[in-house]
Parts: sequence; structure tokens; C-alpha cells
Amino acid sequence: MRNFDWPFAAYARKWVETAAVFKTDDAGSIGVWSVLMLVAVTAQWLLFVLRPRWSDPWWRLGATYAALLVVLGDAVWEGYPGAALRVLLPMTLAFNVLLPRGRQWRAWFVLGNLAVLCSSDILKPPGQESFQLEGARALRIVEASGRTVEAIFPDEQWFQAERSRFDYWRWSRGDAEVVFRNPQEFPVVADVVFDVKSADDRKLTVLSKTDGAVLWTGATVKVLQEVRIRGVVLPPGDILWRFESDQSPEQPSSGDPRKVSFSVRNLEIRITGRGVAEKTGTAK
Repeated sequence: MRNFDWPFAAYARKWVETAAVFKTDDAGSIGVWSVLMLVAVTAQWLLFVLRPRWSDPWWRLGATYAALLVVLGDAVWEGYPGAALRVLLPMTLAFNVLLPRGRQWRAWFVLGNLAVLCSSDILKPPGQESFQLEGARALRIVEASGRTVEAIFPDEQWFQAERSRFDYWRWSRGDAEVVFRNPQEFPVVADVVFDVKSADDRKLTVLSKTDGAVLWTGATVKVLQEVRIRGVVLPPGDILWRFESDQSPEQPSSGDPRKVSFSVRNLEIRITGRGVAEKTGTAK
């Protein structure tokens, strides 16, 4: 289980990871927001540690979640904004109830609420930052159930989704698969568009696991490279694409503690029509 770890181990790694971001081209996007989040939860945690009030139920509530912060694992801290702020929301509420009023407490209040600046991201449902879906509603959604066409990134093969104000992405742990799921009773045709990026120069190949066809192959570099795979038929149920690299995962020179292979960014599924025959599509 990656949800829990030794006291402060994952919390410390999150600080290291955030510091490493400032050495990359993502610094202006996720770096500042990650710092705001970490400063906010630290300020909240300190209130419960430094001002114990055992008889106050609000303090006991906040202290419970302050203790939880200590043992949260990498799966909760990973990415931007990550799940930590949602998990620790009761601590935030108790912090704002218990913090004394007055001029001398204003700085503490501001520090403890810095995460409000990224609250619109915090409250977005988890998982939806991995892909975007476009096309006619009747083709995208099964009205009776509300299920939609989707892309699924298996957690054991991909790190948690991350995003900035303008981009979203997942880093792979090595060779990895993406599952495209069509809940309709009929096939749909889509253009699948995404960017690829790696921390080093490596060859990347995208394969259809249905028939082994090569959908795209090329080198990923530090500059984003766009991939467009047109005319993909998504039959009812699941189809799998496999992303294979010619090199093993490596730890980026930026200081990121993770070993990563490549990232898939800004994935879009653009449904163009109803399908009538199976085909894998062509890449451009």
C-alpha cells in the first residue's frame, strides 16, 4: 500500500519533489502551487501541535487529521494538486474554527489558507485530469447510465495524474498500457491526440494490443512532440494500447526521486462518428 508510510517520509519526499520541479520547465505552473499547498498544511498542522486543547472537539478532530498527515504515503502526495488537500480537508476546517482572531494571528491565518488559491483544482474530481473527451453527446455518453467513453491509466503502470494551469499528464513507471473503454453498444470512431515527453532522448512506440499494429513510433525529447492517431475504431468494451520505450526508467537529473520513462500529456479523445467496421487507424 502506497497510501501510508513511515512518519513524515512521504511528506519530506513531496518537499524534495517540489524543489526539483523548479529545475524543470514545469516550475512556473505546478511548482508555486505545490509550495502553497505544502505551506498551508504545515501551518495548519503546527496549530494543533503547538496549541493543544484536548477538551475541545474541534481540536480533537483537527488533531486526528494532523496525525494522519504524518503517515500519509506517496500515493496521496503525488502530483498536482494531489489528493492530500482533499484527505486533510477536516483539518483545514478545524484550523479555521480554532485559530484565534486578532491582528497577531493574521499571518498564520494567511499561511494556513494559501491552498485556497488553488481550490478550483483541489475540488476537481480525481482522475478526470488524465484525458479530455470531445464529440456529439449521443456518441460520448450512455444517457441511461451516465457512463462515458474514457481512457484508463492503470495505477501500477503510471504515476498519479498531474496538471498545471494549462496542461495535464502522467509519467509512466516503465512500459505501460492505456485502456480505452467504450460503454456504448456500438463502435465509435475517434481521433486520439496527445503529446509525449521524456527527461532524456529515448524511442517510444505505441502498439495496438488487439492486432499488434504499430500506431506510432518516434523519439521523445524534452520538447513536447504531438501525436495524432486518426480514425481509431473503439468497439464496445475495452481496447488496449501499449507504450514501449527502448530504455529502462531513469531518475531525472532534476532531482525528482521517482524513476520514470516518459509522459503522456494532454490526451484528447475526439469522437468523430459512429463506427461500422474495425480498424486501428493511422498516425500522422
